[in-house]
Amino acid sequence: YPSSPIFHTIMNSLQIGAHKEFRHGLGFGAEYQWSRVLGTESIEDFSGKHPNDSKGPIAGLTPQVLQVNYSYELPIGKGKTLFGDAGPVANTILGGWQLSGLVNAQTGQPFNPTFDPGVSPVDYSSAPALPGAADLSSLSNYDIAPRPNRVAGVPLYPRNKSLNNWFNPAAFACPLATDPSNGNSYCFGNGTSGYDLLRGPAYQDWDMSLRKNTKWEHYNVQLRADAFNVFNHPSFSVPNADITAPGAGTITATPDRSSPPAYEPRTIEFGAKFNF
Repeated sequence: YPSSPIFHTIMNSLQIGAHKEFRHGLGFGAEYQWSRVLGTESIEDFSGKHPNDSKGPIAGLTPQVLQVNYSYELPIGKGKTLFGDAGPVANTILGGWQLSGLVNAQTGQPFNPTFDPGVSPVDYSSAPALPGAADLSSLSNYDIAPRPNRVAGVPLYPRNKSLNNWFNPAAFACPLATDPSNGNSYCFGNGTSGYDLLRGPAYQDWDMSLRKNTKWEHYNVQLRADAFNVFNHPSFSVPNADITAPGAGTITATPDRSSPPAYEPRTIEFGAKFNF
C-alpha cells in the first residue's frame, strides 16, 4: 500500500466501586465502569489521504459494565434470628445454609452497518469519486466491509426493538457509482455513516451457589449446588448488519467464546465435600 497508517485509541473511563467486608453473615462487592474508547481500527482508503475515515468506537469493547458479588449466611439455626433455640437435630437440618453469587451485566457492543458491493471484484481504478466519501481508487478490491450512507431524518432504531427488527435498515442507503463500461449503477464505495455507530443487545448473567455446611463433632460436611445463568436469560449477538441482504437488522445467533461475553445456557452442578 502507498502508506502505512498508525492506528491509535483514546480512552475515557469512570469506575465506581462499593464493598462490604463479610460481617454478621453478609458481604458483597459491586463494581461499575463506564468507558468510551475511540480510535481507528481499520481504514477504507489505504492511500493515506483519509486516515480518520473509520474513526469511532472500538468494536468488542462494552461502554458500560456492572459486576456484583455477594455472600449471605441465612439467619436460620441455633443462635440465629430464626429457630435460634433449635436443638442439635433440628439445627443440623435448618442451620448452615449460605447463598452466594455473581452478577455480570453489560450494555450492547458497537457495530457497523454494511452493504454488499454490486460487483465483485470491483475495479477501483476506473471508478468515479463519490461526493463526501473516501477516495478508493487505490484499492483493487474490498478488504473491509464498506459502510453505507446515512439517510437524514430516519431514526436508527425502530420504536420497539425485537430480534426480527433490531435496527432500522431504512436509515441507511448504499452509495451508488456508475460503471463507465456499461452505464449501470452499483452499490459502491464508502458512505457517510459513522464507524460503529450502532449498538447490539445488552448482556446479563446471574450465577448462584447454595451451600449447606454441617459440623458434627470433628467432622465437616458441605453440600453445594452451583447454577450458571440460573435464570437462563438469553444473550444474543449483533444483528445482520448488511442492509442489502435479506433479513437485515435481524438477530439469529448467540455469542460464542471467540467474541466475549460468551453465552452459556443454564448449567447446574452438584457437589459434596467431607472433611475430617
